[in-house]
Parts: sequence; structure tokens; C-alpha cells
Amino acid sequence: MRRFVVAVAASLACAAACDNGPQSHVYVAMLYEAAAGCLDPSTTLGVVGTGDGSLLCAPTCLYEPSPPAVGGVKTWVSTMCGPYPANLNTDGTDPSCAPALMAYASGAVCGTPSDAGGDGHSMDGAHE
Repeated sequence: MRRFVVAVAASLACAAACDNGPQSHVYVAMLYEAAAGCLDPSTTLGVVGTGDGSLLCAPTCLYEPSPPAVGGVKTWVSTMCGPYPANLNTDGTDPSCAPALMAYASGAVCGTPSDAGGDGHSMDGAHE
């Protein structure tokens, strides 16, 4: 019996030490363009030290804490679950968060060509 316990313990130790699963993932979000009232396509915001990169969470507003970057506060929206990049704030208190989340909810994507059947700001290309 003792050999069995030692063998199981050794197998578990090896499995834990030999875990080949991802240990980090790229965090992605869409930059909010306030002047146009739309979101740019997803971009990388950084690498987060967990293996889970699920995109099934509620939309979250992320922004740079003050002092703002040159040109004002940059605001992103993401449905990627936390943890979030450490250099960004997720408390939702910046005034840019409400319109950024509204742009996400309405499907407004910047640069959607209006001659491609879209209205110029639709995530699905449908006319409103």
C-alpha cells in the first residue's frame, strides 16, 4: 500500500511540475474613439499572468489612471475576463466609460466602410 501512495504522490508531483498549459495570455480590448463615438478593432493591452483568457465576461471599461496620457485619457472596452493589466483602472468612474460602453452596446466599430453595406459604425454591417 505504501508503494501505491508513493507512486500516486510522485505522479501528482510530476503532473504539477510538468504542466504545459499556458501560464499567461495576451489581454485584448477595443480603443474608444470619443470624437467618432465608436470602437477600434481589438488591440493588445499587455500580457496577464494567468492562463485563462476567456472573452465571455461582461463588457468592462478600462482606462489609464491620471495623469492622463498626452492627448487625454485613453479608454478601452473588453469582454475579456480579469485579471486586468495592472497599469489600467477598471472602476468605471472615468467620464469616458459610459459613452465607451454605449458604443460597445450599440455595435459601433470605427472604420467600417459605408460602401460595404454598413452605416460606417456597425459591428454587424446592418443599417439602423
